[in-house]
Amino acid sequence: MANPSRALAVLGAGVLAVASVTAAVQLWGPSGIPIAVALFGALSLLAVKVGARTEHLYQAKTEKEGVPVFAALLGGTAGGDLLVTRDGLQFVGGRQRVPSFTWAASELRSVRVARKGPLGSAALMTIETVTGDRIWLEVADGPRLAGALEDVIDLVVEVAWGD
Repeated sequence: MANPSRALAVLGAGVLAVASVTAAVQLWGPSGIPIAVALFGALSLLAVKVGARTEHLYQAKTEKEGVPVFAALLGGTAGGDLLVTRDGLQFVGGRQRVPSFTWAASELRSVRVARKGPLGSAALMTIETVTGDRIWLEVADGPRLAGALEDVIDLVVEVAWGD
């Protein structure tokens, strides 16, 4: 079965390409078509290369650390990496890359991973501790995070992904 998010992204890119060609024709006449096609092609290639490079960096970091690593925002403000280990969760943030927060698996009651928006893999992760505190993070790759949480930590993980 085809991925509906990917299909919608491709459809959106196609609509954007048609709109850019139409705008170029309105601005420069028929000579604007090759300009718009070349510009759109170059920007698409750049976006694919940047996306692949970012994914490669996180894959290399995951392999080096030996644990799943995710780009995350703690409380929507502090950017960093979320490390998922058998011992629990660790958020490493800031320019010094020092461990900011660590939650042992025994301190965690449940974790909920929910889709942030209608498209893409961004997710909101809510951590509930045994003391009743709730911590939330925005994570770049929700489905992979949910899989890592279920595979690595013996914990109640609720996934609200709604396809």
